[in-house]
Amino acid sequence: MTLRRATRHISVKDVAAHAGVSFQTTSKVLNGGGTVSELTRARILQVASDLGYVPNLQARSLVMQRTRTVGFVASDFSDHNLSRFIVGAEHEARRQAYGVLLTSIDAEVSGTEYALPALMERRVDGILLAAPQMEDDRAVAHVLDKTLPVVSLFHVPGRMRGYRRALDEAGLAFDDHLVEEGDWEIGGASAATRKLLQRRPRLTAIFAHNDNMAIGVLSALREMGKRVPRDCAVVGCDDIDMAAYTLPPLTTVHVPFYETGAQAMRLLIEMITTGSVTPRKVLLPVHLVVRESSGAV
Repeated sequence: MTLRRATRHISVKDVAAHAGVSFQTTSKVLNGGGTVSELTRARILQVASDLGYVPNLQARSLVMQRTRTVGFVASDFSDHNLSRFIVGAEHEARRQAYGVLLTSIDAEVSGTEYALPALMERRVDGILLAAPQMEDDRAVAHVLDKTLPVVSLFHVPGRMRGYRRALDEAGLAFDDHLVEEGDWEIGGASAATRKLLQRRPRLTAIFAHNDNMAIGVLSALREMGKRVPRDCAVVGCDDIDMAAYTLPPLTTVHVPFYETGAQAMRLLIEMITTGSVTPRKVLLPVHLVVRESSGAV
């Protein structure tokens, strides 16, 4: 094992000394300002590059009263859809020269006890929430600084309202015996499908609230000898990558996770730069992706 002595950080004073220019002028040029000749500016930037100068964000944040860092609180990093949210948000933050601090919460780690205070202690300029359980946590409002911009990505509440409205528009009565909890997972949806078919053996269509559950529905129907879509059509929601490769390919509702994450970050940074914390809601359009499982192709 080779041990190397850590080298100290190159400062603005070091760049100024090597460039033969005043500290004040060097500082202005390195921060993107200053009225100097192009020759002087080029010399300063060349020396900074040669020395390996890296801006001190902590020092800069003291002057600007901003850290150019945003916090991201998520409920489950293993969720593929959430990862697309995160990638979209992080790419947009990077495009606008912001850093992102990620933290997660679960049943044992409360967002109000750890995640939010930890991010606020690090003086983030704003916070992006992707943790649905925090929407119902009244303690969140007491923990957050009232002047801190916050944008939330959360599951649309009351998904059953759309189902009921569609039935009303079609002149059909709601029947709670046709609804079964699938716990958002493949195994849970498979068990739920069996329960539904035990009650209604001649069921001809099933809608699952996400594609993972739709995969569980397809599996259960296949094991029960039901042909999709001839005996029973299946539709999911999210349009995960696997949806196009199930047997048969899954009809689903495409949700723009990446674009939603990017839009949320744009909104958050806009709030940071303008100082506005006025509540706003932004809805991105979704669309149906028709494949063989619905029998429409």
